Amino acid sequence: MEGKITVDEAIKKGNRMLKYPIRCVFTLFLFGGLFLSMLLKIHPAIGLISGVLLGGGLGLLYSGIMTTKWRIWAFSSVDNLHELKRAAITEQLINEDNSWQEKLEIRSESDKALLAAIQNRLEEERSFIDDLGVANQTLIFNSYIEWNLGGWFLIVLGVVTGYLISWFTLIILIPAIGILYKGYTRSRTDIGKAVITINNKGIGTFSADFHTWSEIENEKVTYISTGRNGYYQFTYDYPGGSENISLNFIKVKPSQLNHLLYIYRNRYQANKQWP
Repeated sequence: MEGKITVDEAIKKGNRMLKYPIRCVFTLFLFGGLFLSMLLKIHPAIGLISGVLLGGGLGLLYSGIMTTKWRIWAFSSVDNLHELKRAAITEQLINEDNSWQEKLEIRSESDKALLAAIQNRLEEERSFIDDLGVANQTLIFNSYIEWNLGGWFLIVLGVVTGYLISWFTLIILIPAIGILYKGYTRSRTDIGKAVITINNKGIGTFSADFHTWSEIENEKVTYISTGRNGYYQFTYDYPGGSENISLNFIKVKPSQLNHLLYIYRNRYQANKQWP
């Protein structure tokens, strides 16, 4: 099975196996507990708490079993193990080595043997497999589709609530037009200005000078949780400072940026060895 699927395919299957079922189970028990409390005429809070506990517990059990299964399948099916590990941590499919979350995974003796073999492969020095579809340089720009969608959503909301409730709610059109105008003016100002420039030699951003890969350390994409929501950020260190960029309004997916970092970093290392 080794080398038969791409990292992106493994990550997509991981989302289908882990994230989506857990969310469905939790939501089902949450609303199921609320509905059952209404049916039995007990306090809704009891139903909600029961749903959260049962849904969370079953989700945790499911995650403990299926994370191990996905981990073994994915790392046995992908050739670029280090890129897969990096992407899986970013996508929150697995956790950092020796973290307390990793200790929640349920593993049989045979699972442990397979994972030990995978760890040995990770520790071995493996040849770099280039992606010829990645150009020598990639320019990443701001995305203003979120501004436009937010503005139009407020316009539709104002019109609908104005028609159904009171036309006074049309006042919401004022900030909506402001959002659309701001998005338009910013997009016009930023035409041709890359937020991130990344190539075979290094990385530069709108707020940091270009640095070569020899100067750059700890480049990574991480997910920052803010309670119910969260966002992805791109960070790296360079001599005398560091860069931290939120990916919320940027035209790149976290998985795509992770792939670019892997390819360009390894191209640089390969060129150093073979001038």
